[in-house]
Amino acid sequence: MSTSTAVVEQRLAATREFAHTMIVVDDEAWKIAPPDRVPRAGLRTPRRGSAIVTESTQQEMFAIRHALDTEVLVNAAMDLGLICSVVRPPKGKSIKAKVGSAATRADIVCLDWELHGDGGESATQIIAEILRSDEKRSGRLRLIAIYTGDMNNNQILDKVFNALPKSYRDRHDLTKSNVCIESNHGLRIVCLFKAHGVQLTDSRQERQVKERDLPDRLQREFALLAGGLLSNVALATIASIRDSTHHVLAKMTKAVDAPYFHHRSILPMVSDAEEYSVDVVLSDLKSEIDKHGVAQRYAGPEAIAARIREMAQGATTFRLHYNSGGKAKDFDVSVDDTIRLITDGNIATHAKIVGGTKPSIKAFERGMCSLFTTDAKAAQVVMRQFAALTGVRAHPGSHLYRSGKQLPQLGLGTVLRDEKDRYLLCLQASCDAVRVRRKRAGFLFVPLARDDEIAEHFVPVLMHDRKVEFIGLSTPGTAYAELFSIPFDPNETSQTVVARKLKRRRGLFFVAANNKAYRWIADLKQRRALRTAQRLGQSMGRMGFDEFEPFRPRDD
Repeated sequence: MSTSTAVVEQRLAATREFAHTMIVVDDEAWKIAPPDRVPRAGLRTPRRGSAIVTESTQQEMFAIRHALDTEVLVNAAMDLGLICSVVRPPKGKSIKAKVGSAATRADIVCLDWELHGDGGESATQIIAEILRSDEKRSGRLRLIAIYTGDMNNNQILDKVFNALPKSYRDRHDLTKSNVCIESNHGLRIVCLFKAHGVQLTDSRQERQVKERDLPDRLQREFALLAGGLLSNVALATIASIRDSTHHVLAKMTKAVDAPYFHHRSILPMVSDAEEYSVDVVLSDLKSEIDKHGVAQRYAGPEAIAARIREMAQGATTFRLHYNSGGKAKDFDVSVDDTIRLITDGNIATHAKIVGGTKPSIKAFERGMCSLFTTDAKAAQVVMRQFAALTGVRAHPGSHLYRSGKQLPQLGLGTVLRDEKDRYLLCLQASCDAVRVRRKRAGFLFVPLARDDEIAEHFVPVLMHDRKVEFIGLSTPGTAYAELFSIPFDPNETSQTVVARKLKRRRGLFFVAANNKAYRWIADLKQRRALRTAQRLGQSMGRMGFDEFEPFRPRDD
């Protein structure tokens, strides 16, 4: 099996484990009559209204030009483990909202273009509704297929593309080719042709698909949405959770409530048991994922090697971008050496690399990411984005917070920005951020400084030009000396300090007792915030006194 084939098949395997449901909307969906069934001959005494019904049925039959064989389609989907629902919308009734609602849960959506001969108006509206809903939910992997007998695919994609607001297209870097529309956040809209009537012989032939082949083709199109190693890991991980759901639920019987209550009752801070209840379920799911071998199959050496060769696109080398003596430099690394650097590690591989003036091992450590980007600057951008992914628990763009269904609470790890654009990190202990009954309760903060090199924390920030930047933040050298407290009034119902919207201001704000507003930037993952708090505590606890220098402990 070739490298490219191995990557495609692995990506498809992850997709098939993940994608379970599809919706097909087609006004010409029809269950084909068996070939041995013929119309009944003879005359029948006319009855009131019967002639009108017969004529209407015959007109409908003759109007079907590109029938969809639902029986073949559904059976083919079931063979692949897909649950396929076919919707035949009645004429004159809008299904935009209904399909949009169902699409929030469906993995794949397939639409006919001409619904009752409306020139694509309904299909375009349905697509726009789905995308609006997805954006409110902070985006998702979304495959929408247009499956049509209309062979003018360029006009179809042009109409869909132009129907979307320019602000949406710019925000998500929407691009259109002859065969699809794609974005930078997991959207793919493809145009496929029904195989009835004219058989295409030009470049569109590859996109002409029979009903029995449609489910498999849609899975392959969905696989193109992933496109990376970690996305394969994500698909397979979520799929293994789905497969393990009922097994885990079977363990969580009512009998385990008693020991959980026992655990809660003897905790110094009983509310800690609420998070523990979730941790118990998650740890069991993690055990099931480990049993499925997701990490080994999708992130092991073979998967890494195949993905790197795919990224090379036939080239024999990757280019390392690094800085030496204040000057930007490049060094070519063979594909094989690149694979060994990633699979075996920098320390084990660096000495074996030959050719030219080889950079130091430190240069490799600092610039490894640049092997897979256009330059060092692009490498820094993706590294900061990844650091934020691993260190940030929530931010204004997160699902639920963005939709307004949930509001952030002030506590350990909350990052704020004041009116002078200074960044602050809340260090209030978690147990002191809940059940706050007294007004003007003080919350402890430490200032954070911008750090463009190696920062303690990276957070996504919506800047004044409405672009998101991933900025680095670190505590100052003597942060303990700069700690300060800000008083806040708690919400009387929740007994916590909750963010809120302010008139004529974008974002969410925590308003202090003195009415100063602090913009919510992000919530760090708890362990990241605890590490900063621990470092501050250690810094404050240092002891310094005169001692006979030759005998001073080395680690003092």
